[in-house]
Amino acid sequence: MKEVERVPEITTAELAGLWARLVAYVIDVVLLGLVCWGISYFLNSAFTDGDPIRTSSGVVGTASGLFLAGSAIYFTSMLKHRGQTLGKMAVGIKVIKTDASQLGWSDSLRRFAGYVLSWLTLHLLFLKVAVDRHRQGVHDHMADTYVIVVPKKRVSVPQAQPYVAHICR
Repeated sequence: MKEVERVPEITTAELAGLWARLVAYVIDVVLLGLVCWGISYFLNSAFTDGDPIRTSSGVVGTASGLFLAGSAIYFTSMLKHRGQTLGKMAVGIKVIKTDASQLGWSDSLRRFAGYVLSWLTLHLLFLKVAVDRHRQGVHDHMADTYVIVVPKKRVSVPQAQPYVAHICR
């Protein structure tokens, strides 16, 4: 029987609010968009005859497909392995399971399915985070997750000794 890997116990955690989550999401979408657009532009430039109309329409179509596939891979794998995307790391928030166990592939995929549902409603389902008691969106409920503020690590710094200048004569 496979043993469930546990996340270190969290006694209290501050739930991440809508604005922090929105900023993290925008960072992720911009990064994904830039990468997908660049790959799409390269592929379409390499495989078309240089016609600007065909190239630009091909770039948009290819970028859209790459964005959906890239989003699925990016969000599910980053959350499965780190509990954070690059945007969440930048903002200092993390996704955890409601029972404090590590996210699995099925949890990450359910969460991504919730993202897709939110995209289909023009992001309106994301707004549930603002009114939910536990600040959970539809995607959080689907995957049984919370988004928390990553606790700051406190480092004990030894008190510095006063500097005494030694004068050589």
